[in-house]
Amino acid sequence: MPNKSPKVLVGTGYASLIIAFLVFGVLPIVQGHTAAQAQITQAQTEIRSRLEKKQQLESIQKLVASLKLDTSGYDRLVPNTPEFSPFLLSFGHEWVDVGLRERDLSVRSLPPMTLGRSEKRPIEIRGRGTYAQFHKFLERLESLDRLSSIGRLSIDADSSLNGIVDIQLTLFIYNTKPS
Repeated sequence: MPNKSPKVLVGTGYASLIIAFLVFGVLPIVQGHTAAQAQITQAQTEIRSRLEKKQQLESIQKLVASLKLDTSGYDRLVPNTPEFSPFLLSFGHEWVDVGLRERDLSVRSLPPMTLGRSEKRPIEIRGRGTYAQFHKFLERLESLDRLSSIGRLSIDADSSLNGIVDIQLTLFIYNTKPS
């Protein structure tokens, strides 16, 4: 048996070297690879989550920009005061400034209509002048401090073909409902 013991000893040595190589060489690499794969998967999940949140944020930012655009003129459209005589004064000044005659203008306020927390006040306007003057007046109407909207517009040409038109217009102005 003396011959077998060096072979067993060498075999045991080789086995020990192989086990040591596996434990100290291969196993850390396998564990490092597994840990790296787990970190990659976690990072990819985080990236997807952040991209989704970025898309949600961009969508919200677009909505906010749209709402700001939609409500940018709200104070001009629906002021806090139900008083509309300053609007009528500005309206009359614009009428005269474009060359229309004040005596050809008639304005009548109609009863207000409630719209939730605001009111809509119709103003019936009748006037006479040239179409060019009236067109200029409508353009200037948009620049008044208080916004208005046109509910009805009727333009009739004079039968004498002198360029004069009769205008019937219903304007709506708005305000917050008085408490």
